[in-house]
Amino acid sequence: MHKPQEGICAEPSIHSWVLLLDVTSDDVDGVRQQLKRFPKFADELAARFSEAQLSCVLAIGEGYWDILSSTRPRELAPQPVFMTSEYPLPSSHADLALIFRADRMDATYFAGRVMLEWLQEFVVLNEEIDGFRYLDGRDLFGFKIEPNMPHGQQRRDFAYIPESVSREFAGGSYLWFQRNFLDVNRWHALDVEQQRELMGREKVSGEPWPSAQPSHRDKTSRVLADGKELALWRLQMPVASMQTSGEMVMHWSRSQKDIEAFMAQRYCGEADPLLDYQTAERNDIMFAPSRTWLADL
Repeated sequence: MHKPQEGICAEPSIHSWVLLLDVTSDDVDGVRQQLKRFPKFADELAARFSEAQLSCVLAIGEGYWDILSSTRPRELAPQPVFMTSEYPLPSSHADLALIFRADRMDATYFAGRVMLEWLQEFVVLNEEIDGFRYLDGRDLFGFKIEPNMPHGQQRRDFAYIPESVSREFAGGSYLWFQRNFLDVNRWHALDVEQQRELMGREKVSGEPWPSAQPSHRDKTSRVLADGKELALWRLQMPVASMQTSGEMVMHWSRSQKDIEAFMAQRYCGEADPLLDYQTAERNDIMFAPSRTWLADL
């Protein structure tokens, strides 16, 4: 029985810190040995900050996977190109991602710092992104994030590959990591009625709001136009300073094809109207293997 990385399906936290890393060492065996110890190291950190609900997740970039392993998750593939989309969706590259989430910022910072020191012989920091819970779980446009997100066993069923699909990669999860810039000044120039129409939700409650045209709610539905339900757990957190506003979005799934279908629904054809107010700046395709797979490296 493969044991998954439980942090993938942990409840939304107050803080997050993501480290995107590039491997600079040619010592692949050395990298394997470090990653093999990751589950134990992550457990020690989680125990130290148990009251803060610290979780640590390791994901491996699509471009680095074949260097690390001779076998590959069946659906793991480079980011697709949506030729019919008018919205840029630039492809990024990172060999590894360390994802820390907790209800205390010092916990995510400490975990990130010690993990980076632990790997420093093999990697360099590509980018670090720290996210936070805004107000009562809202995005920087002022609307509630994912009011109908999956919970409990359904979330786990959506995120983790089952044994029936792959014995080797059971308990693993595909990840499309995205960082977006949000044009909050343009957004807040709209009146509340226009915002509700574009979002397809009431601003305060998050309840569905009828729209004349396809809304953001329609284009982020887990049920496609043909009735197919996507296995998708989407975690979204604001990223901001006093000078810029953005968000990070982690799309987790047992199927990369389901994530791609979700992104195509947003970006292609009659696209998500919210894309006029946000710009994708980073997209990384990754796979987070089970703890069992890591321990067997």
